[in-house]
This record gives sequence, C-alpha cells and structure tokens, in this order.
Amino acid sequence: MLAFDNRGTGLSPKTPGPYSIELLADDAASVLEARGLPQADVYGHSMGGFIALTLALRRPELVRSLVLVGTGPGGADHEPLPPETLAIWLSVVGLPLDEAVRRTLPTSFAPGWVDDHPQEYAEWLAARLDPPTPPDCWKAQFDASRAYVEQGVPVEAIDVPALVVHGDRDGVIPVANGRLLASRLPHAELVALPGQGHVPMLEQPAAFAELVCGFLDRVAK
Repeated sequence: MLAFDNRGTGLSPKTPGPYSIELLADDAASVLEARGLPQADVYGHSMGGFIALTLALRRPELVRSLVLVGTGPGGADHEPLPPETLAIWLSVVGLPLDEAVRRTLPTSFAPGWVDDHPQEYAEWLAARLDPPTPPDCWKAQFDASRAYVEQGVPVEAIDVPALVVHGDRDGVIPVANGRLLASRLPHAELVALPGQGHVPMLEQPAAFAELVCGFLDRVAK
C-alpha cells in the first residue's frame, strides 16, 4: 500500500494556493510514476474522491480500480454541503487552529458517535492536529473542492471497476451524491452504510476494511 499527504497537509510541503483538483490529481500521478507503478487501485475519500476521479480521467493508464468514499461527481445535480455544517465551519474563522478543529471535526461523524466513543474520538482529534494543516492551505483545498463541485466532471468516461461507499448520515457530502456518482459510473457498486457519517473508515474500521478488501480481491481476480 502507498499513502501520501496532499500538498499543504501532513508531511508534504505547505505550498501557497491557489490549488485546483486537477493540480492535486497531477500530484497523485507524479507519486505513482515516481514509484514506478504500472497501475494502481486508487482510494479517495471526500476531496480525495474528487482527486481520484480526476486522476482516472486525466491519466486513465495509471488506474486499475477506484474506491470512492463520501464523495461525488460535482455538477448541477450535486447536493451541496448542508447549511448547518457550513455554519459551523464558518463560525471558526479566525480562531486558533486547535480550537477550530475541535469545533468542526465532529461534523464528520454520525450524530451521537463522538459522545459514544470518547476515547477513539480523542485519538482521531490528536491525529488531526499532528501535524496540523495551516489555515491558508485548508482554504486553498476548500476553494479547489468548491470549484470541482460547481463544475463537475464527466465520470461516465471512467472505464474501470469502482466501489462507491457512503454513510447515509453523512453531514459533509450528503449520501445523495454517492448515489448519483454510482448511477453515472459505468462499472460501479454502491454500498450505503446505515447510520454512518462522513468517515465510516473511522466509525466502523473493521467492517469498512472487510468491505474494501472484498472489492479489491474481486478486482484482482
């Protein structure tokens, strides 16, 4: 498995914006090429799904299959960020980074999950803050995602197997977008996870891993 941090996040350089999803997809392609991988099963969550879909369109020779979690195709039919989530995100502008993350991160989880799993949530919160994403870089990614959602991409042209996974209580990218994506991809399987939010890989990691590994095993045969 190969994992990397997008520009502006984690251990990658904190280059100034503006960013675009196309730029981030080209970054992903450069990582695959640097490792000499002929093709990859590409996993993308949320904005990472925007990047994965764009990579599959720009560099189809690099992609064998797609796992797309909590994401969508953008365009006129894409259901927007819920207004209550946007209000929370906007309310933290100007706050210290750690306080902003503490207030906004719960929007990624299904209602009630944070209260029911305080230890797991504390671990994920600490991981989100170490290393931190600078606010300017976060804003550059948000703007890139907003442009993607406004414009949309022609996912009908993606000719590889795809697993679309979406929590039906997703408060960031509503589940309608996962259903829309699966209906437009030529070779998609859709799994809507009841009672789960935007981060099902954190809420139920064992079940999520089994689901994804089962798909990748089928692709490999």
